[in-house]
Amino acid sequence: MRRLVPGFVALAVLAISAVQLSLVASSAQEAAKPAGPALVAEDFLFMSGSWQLGSGANLTEEHWTLPNAGSLIGMSRTIRGGKTTFFEFLRLEQGKDGVDYVAQPGGRFPPTRFRCTSLEGKKAVFENTLHDFPTRITYERTSDDELIAIVSGPPNGKEKPQTLRFTRGDEGVRLPD
Repeated sequence: MRRLVPGFVALAVLAISAVQLSLVASSAQEAAKPAGPALVAEDFLFMSGSWQLGSGANLTEEHWTLPNAGSLIGMSRTIRGGKTTFFEFLRLEQGKDGVDYVAQPGGRFPPTRFRCTSLEGKKAVFENTLHDFPTRITYERTSDDELIAIVSGPPNGKEKPQTLRFTRGDEGVRLPD
């Protein structure tokens, strides 16, 4: 019994240390968020709807709900060769200091937050300078039937920006301008 106590104490110390490191990392990420403009979730109505890139067995689709209760909920799915190869849970949520784009690729927890740093008309920019890639996500509604998403890395980074030109999906809803 005496041999178990030191092992248990060591395990408890390791667990507490891991929690403390997680809290420090979370605080650092929160502190690194740039102050965003004073926005509300309803400002992002232009993203709502069903969007797709490609068709059939090779398709990327993204779906966003209408804003309600300070948030929009989204999901993305990529299909290659008739099989789902990637999915992501997304949300835009209104906080006390602005609106965050919250991504959970593959359902991963904890999610990665990107602060909205710019909103001009139907173009929104979300940034997280502490994230490896991407550090910036831009959405722009260029017409009733097109939504462009640009995913880019740090300045002078090796990752090239990825531009996704979504068109309205079959289940899309026509939203008033």
